[in-house]
Amino acid sequence: MRYVRIFFLNFQEAFSERGRSVVWFLIALFNPLLYFVFWYAATGSGNHNIAGWSIQTISSYYFLLIIAGSLFQSFADEQIGYWHIYQGRLTNYLLKPVSYYAMNFISEIPWRIIQGFFGVIVFLLMKLFFGNFIVMTSDVQTIVLCICISFLAYAVSYAVKAVIGISAFWLTDYYGLAEGVSMILLISGGFVVPLRFLPSWIEKIALLLPFPYAMYFPILAWMGKLSVGELFQVIGMQIMWILLFFGLFTVLWKKGVREYSGVSQ
Repeated sequence: MRYVRIFFLNFQEAFSERGRSVVWFLIALFNPLLYFVFWYAATGSGNHNIAGWSIQTISSYYFLLIIAGSLFQSFADEQIGYWHIYQGRLTNYLLKPVSYYAMNFISEIPWRIIQGFFGVIVFLLMKLFFGNFIVMTSDVQTIVLCICISFLAYAVSYAVKAVIGISAFWLTDYYGLAEGVSMILLISGGFVVPLRFLPSWIEKIALLLPFPYAMYFPILAWMGKLSVGELFQVIGMQIMWILLFFGLFTVLWKKGVREYSGVSQ
């Protein structure tokens, strides 16, 4: 019940500040649309395929990226690193009878839901007017697995960002690390182009990182480009990355709390 109460309290806050969610959603909206316009021109207005991808496949990818960018992408690093550690607000949470990791995980879900809702609305409008450009899976078993992959995608993103945020215990300015990871995320997560379009050696490196499992593979899953066996492989890799970063967070948390002075920077 504690975590349910945390969820609803944060949902009230997120809903009261929905204007901020609109701004963040617009950021997640414009980039995929610009990329789509670029690839539409690159395919000769849809007359040519690129790496086996038709204009319908490419447009489906970027339209789904609008939802994924709003729903799956966590910003826990700023919450933990700046607002809690740098501003000294972590003191308020140290003695609470809840897991700090779980509390932040749940408190961000309302923001993801609201921004994801905006993404779904835009996607449905695009499907209404550009239905021929959107391809999605209709298989019930695949959809169920896609829902699991979507939730785990947020969990992967949160786990990575939580570790980045907790680095603020030791870094005077953790933003350098955060920006560096964001740059890697843009490429290896499939924000700019699908990994299939990258040189093979870059694609292989990207697949060794956690970021494709937070964005790229969930999108492919909803597009129906993964078999049932591949969907289970994605779920297995997502769980592995979640456990790995959760373990790293736990170790760093125990050491970091000893370094924490309780005074904002």
